[in-house]
Amino acid sequence: MNSKEIALTAIFAALYYTLGIVFQPISFMAIQIRVACALIPLIYLFGYPATIGITIGHLAFNMNSPIGFLDLVSPFVFLIPRLLIQRYGVKAMPIHTIAVGTWIGYILNAAFGLPLLTTMLTVGVGEFIAEWYLGYLLLYHCVERRL
Repeated sequence: MNSKEIALTAIFAALYYTLGIVFQPISFMAIQIRVACALIPLIYLFGYPATIGITIGHLAFNMNSPIGFLDLVSPFVFLIPRLLIQRYGVKAMPIHTIAVGTWIGYILNAAFGLPLLTTMLTVGVGEFIAEWYLGYLLLYHCVERRL
């Protein structure tokens, strides 16, 4: 990695963490919209620096999670779908959205006994809003400005 890529990685990590902290009240539990996940579509534009930076920022932010250790595994569970977005573009985003809904629904069920399918659905809908609505707005803005 050259210095530009390292700087971009640090920027993405800091952005994810900061957005997570600012929107923390709506970033955890069964009904959540993790605004920081709006950065996910930018993986398509920025490649490895975005993938690695988002994963680092995600790990740092999840240290605040009420779920505990299981949520520290989450950034690594989502690394494969993020690499697919990097390789195949936004066509692979449904894989990430489904992975988030499934995994977070499962760990919320394991940690708090929340109903599995309902929790998967509510988390998936929140992720859909973050990635597909907010994320596409951000991606569109970046493409229009040719970042």
